[in-house]
Amino acid sequence: MNSLKKIELGPATVTGRGLLFNGSVYTNANMIKYKWFEHAAIEGEWQIPILYQEQENDHLILFDIYANAIEVATTNQTEQSGSSDYVEKYQEKIRYLKKQIQKSNKT
Repeated sequence: MNSLKKIELGPATVTGRGLLFNGSVYTNANMIKYKWFEHAAIEGEWQIPILYQEQENDHLILFDIYANAIEVATTNQTEQSGSSDYVEKYQEKIRYLKKQIQKSNKT
C-alpha cells in the first residue's frame, strides 16, 4: 500500500489580505518581510504557482526563485475562529513569524 500523499500544482493569488488559495488565506515570514500584501493592495493582485496536498490544507509549498529556495506558507483560518484555541494558535503563529523575520534580519 502506497502511503505517499499526492502533491499537486496549482495557482494561488497574492492579495492585499494574504496569499489566497481554495478559500483560505496563507502567509509566511518572507511574504511579510518583503511586503507582498502591501504591494498587492497598491499595485494589484498576481498569481504564483504553489504545491499543495488536498488533505493538508493548513500549509502550501512555494518556490522562491530569487533565493533558490523552497518555502512553506501557513494559514490561520479554522472553522473554530471564535474559540480560545483558535486565538492561542493564531498568536503562536504570529510569534513564530516574528521570530523568523528577526532571524532573517540578523543575516
